[in-house]
Amino acid sequence: RGPKMQIVLNENHEYFVDGVQYPSVTQVLGAAGVYGDSIRFYDERSRIRGKNVHRIIELHLKGILDKKTVDKRLKGYYDAFQKFEAENEVVANEVEKVVCNSGLMVAGTVDFIGKLNGEPVIIDFKTGVPVPATALQLAGYKVLIGGWTERFRRAALYLKNNGTYRLNYYTNDADDKEVFLSACALYWWRKKYNMLKKVTK
Repeated sequence: RGPKMQIVLNENHEYFVDGVQYPSVTQVLGAAGVYGDSIRFYDERSRIRGKNVHRIIELHLKGILDKKTVDKRLKGYYDAFQKFEAENEVVANEVEKVVCNSGLMVAGTVDFIGKLNGEPVIIDFKTGVPVPATALQLAGYKVLIGGWTERFRRAALYLKNNGTYRLNYYTNDADDKEVFLSACALYWWRKKYNMLKKVTK
């Protein structure tokens, strides 16, 4: 094994691996157009909300959350996560884990790697509505962590502001992996011919 790569995620949510910028999993999928019309529902307000909820959960799972600091507008999402914990056996091994694949030259941040009810799992936390592309996003994360040689199940935890949650599992592993790898190939083909700016921001 070679030397460990240095992955840096800056404040603009850009990934650099040993000084080289890598696109994120969501950028790769966005360039492939898999988000379709759903992308118009993802505005700056929802992005900030998701970022803040992710931070609350991260601090909670690390045992360092000061609950008094939770914004009352986000308390419902946090209540939903606590309900999820109360109703399931949740063991976090890694939280907000920054990972990359040097062969694909793609990076990303996995919200949760651990066990759920005794099973190895990777989970993405969501505060919006379910979209088909989430299956591909989780397939990408599984590729990046090398999880295809292990029994990691893929799931998205949809948190609602009314204190409830929905857990979606994605089981079509082979097809989802193939589509993600195709999206990676398409991304770099478009980049080679300076076509990316037409489809990504």
